[in-house]
Amino acid sequence: MLFLKEDPFVRQGLHACLDIRRSSNDLYKPLQSKDSRLFFILSAKGSMVIDGDSFPLHDNMAILFKAGTPYEWRIEKADYYALNFDFSHAFSHIRQTFHPLSTRSGQKGIIFDCGNIEDCPALNSPIVISKALFLKNKIQNIVAESAIHDQWRDPMLSILLKQVLLEILRQTCQESSARSTNHSVKDIIAYVQDHYTQPLNNADVAAHFGYCPTYLGRIFKQYTGTTLHD
Repeated sequence: MLFLKEDPFVRQGLHACLDIRRSSNDLYKPLQSKDSRLFFILSAKGSMVIDGDSFPLHDNMAILFKAGTPYEWRIEKADYYALNFDFSHAFSHIRQTFHPLSTRSGQKGIIFDCGNIEDCPALNSPIVISKALFLKNKIQNIVAESAIHDQWRDPMLSILLKQVLLEILRQTCQESSARSTNHSVKDIIAYVQDHYTQPLNNADVAAHFGYCPTYLGRIFKQYTGTTLHD
């Protein structure tokens, strides 16, 4: 599937609360949803396990994963927005919302799987954005629009969700680039420490790592607060 050529289908958007003292116990088992999910955590105490990885939950956190991904709430309570959606309109004729299945129940049913997303491979794995306040108002708008039932609802929801997913992809790409740059700066520091007794200048170090001297100087100052020359 090519995500950039598809229009997502929003099956449901809602504001939900979980409290282990009041909610049904089946929500605290390993679960699997038929459609894709986007959670925006307003407040929470606990964690979520997604495809085997545990993530502490906190305010203004966004969690996105494809249909069929196993997940589990391990919380005392949580206040959040939830979007049930498909990455395409292939199953838009099925408007019914579904309670997630327990992965231990042995039940099997259709998963609204979009297949491999070729043009945006980051979407094939769960995405967790710790600082996602920039998405809050947009997701609120989707939840509000989801409650409206007229001819404009579905196309409006599709446009709004596509924008949110693109924002998530942009943020994911920027965070990945920042981690890569930070790793490069650590390598540069190690190289200088190993060769400090030799004649070195910015051009030599830049050439070793395949950077131009100006770019190397800029990222080094950005991530360390000091110049490479110093």
